[in-house]
Order: sequence, then structure tokens, then C-alpha cells
Amino acid sequence: MRTWIKQMSQDATFWLVLIFISASAIAAYVLAVDFGQKTRTADLSAAAKAQSDLLTATRSFYSREVIDKLYSSDVSVSHEYHDKELTIPAPVSMTLALEEELSRQGSESTIRMLSEYPWPWRTGRQLDDFEREALKALQENPDQPFQRLEQRDFGAVFRSATAVRMEGSCVACHNTHPQSPKQDWEIDDIRGLQEVVIPASALFGTGFTSINNLMFMLAVAFVAAVALTLVLSNQRQRATKRLSDMATAERRKTKPSLRLPVVQRPVKHRSVQFLRPCWKAFFLSGPMARS
Repeated sequence: MRTWIKQMSQDATFWLVLIFISASAIAAYVLAVDFGQKTRTADLSAAAKAQSDLLTATRSFYSREVIDKLYSSDVSVSHEYHDKELTIPAPVSMTLALEEELSRQGSESTIRMLSEYPWPWRTGRQLDDFEREALKALQENPDQPFQRLEQRDFGAVFRSATAVRMEGSCVACHNTHPQSPKQDWEIDDIRGLQEVVIPASALFGTGFTSINNLMFMLAVAFVAAVALTLVLSNQRQRATKRLSDMATAERRKTKPSLRLPVVQRPVKHRSVQFLRPCWKAFFLSGPMARS
């Protein structure tokens, strides 16, 4: 086992593949989280817009088809409609009553309707930081919802605020009521905001496409890729060792046939070669030559 670990630690190919897999997994995780966050925000934004559009359409229909037709009747329109006969709530009062009803029923989604110019009997409804920023942004760009994903004690919530415009019936009431805080309204003026609050877990609480499941899938893929790399690296080392052993055995077989026989030749001493001419001259000029 130690030998195998040592071999793996010295295998450059294994480390290169491991680094590549790790970098790919990190990049895939970052892209997946970013894509998932954008998709979640887009879906929450669409859901909040649908609820806000429904509230706006309901209030406009109520103001146009009910309130406008009752001005010449014995039915009065007031915020104090509880326990009063022939009295119905004003359009905004109806929206606030719906807000209270949702809260009473324990709904996860909530709605709010706020203004910088509240009626004297609604001065207790204060704007928080998000709503003040939203109201300022909607004054500059009323067609663009102001949205944000926030973290609260019970979880993340998505807040979406849209502009509330003055309609004809609204202008007639606000500009003539003696207790109105502002009496120079015009049609299409931004009188306040309408906010929809949706829990982020309402749409993605247990979905398979959640970020947690995506992280689990990436972790499984990473472990599988590392295991496959280990197997392939081990097989490559075995194949390399097998080829090395075969080459060594082949060299051992062919090495004796390459040896050539060594011929021992007598070596003549240099002194003998030097004295041979001297002896020859002596014999040719000596007594043996005279005889």
C-alpha cells in the first residue's frame, strides 16, 4: 500500500488530471450557484409581479365599477366601514383589509400599501429602509419594480415594491376630503407603493433543482472522476512495468550472442625489435662473415 501511494505521489499525470478535475468542479459549482441564484430571483420576481398585478387590477376594478357608481346613491365610502350599514371600504381600505386577513389566516405571503402622505388615522404605518429606498426609486422610475432578497430570522424573503398611481376617482376623493394630507394630486401621480413579500422557500423549498442538490451532484461527480483517475493511473503504471520487464528480459536473451571471440596475439617486446638490426650488422661484418 505504501509503495502504491509513493508511486501515485510521484505520478505527474495523476496530479495533472486531478488538478484539472478540481478546477473544473470548482468552475462548475460557481457557474451553477450563479445560474441557480439568477433563476430563483427571476422566478420569485415573476411570482411577486403576478400577485401585485392581481391586487392592482382588483383595486382598479373595484374603484371603477363599484365606487364610481355609488357616489349618487345612499351608500357611503369610508375607512370606517366596520359594523356600519350602507358603508363600504375605500379601495385602499379594501387592500389593507386584505392584508390583515392574510395575516390572520397565517399566509406565508404578505402585502403592504404605504405612502409618504398617509391619512391621519394611518400615521402609525411607518416605512422601513427598504420601503423608503423603494419609494425614492419608484419616483424616478415608476415602471421598474424595486426588488430585493433579504434574510430574516425565519428565512429568506423576496420583497417587491411597485408604484401606486392616482386614478380619477382617487384624485376626486383626495383633493376634496378635509383631512387629506395633500390636496393637489393629479392623475398618474405616484401616491405610494404596493409591496409583496414572498418567502424564498415558497417556490424552492424541496425542489430537485435546489442549490443543495446541485452541490451533492457535483460532489458525487468529483469523487467518481477522482476514482476513475486512480484506476486509470494504476493500470497505466502496471502496463508500464509490464513493458519494462519484457524489455529487460529481451535484453538478457540477446546480450550473449552479441559477444565476439577474443584472439590472443603475441606481443613483441620493443627491445627485441630494436636489437634485431644490430645483430644482423654484427654477423655480416664479423669473423663469421670473413670465413
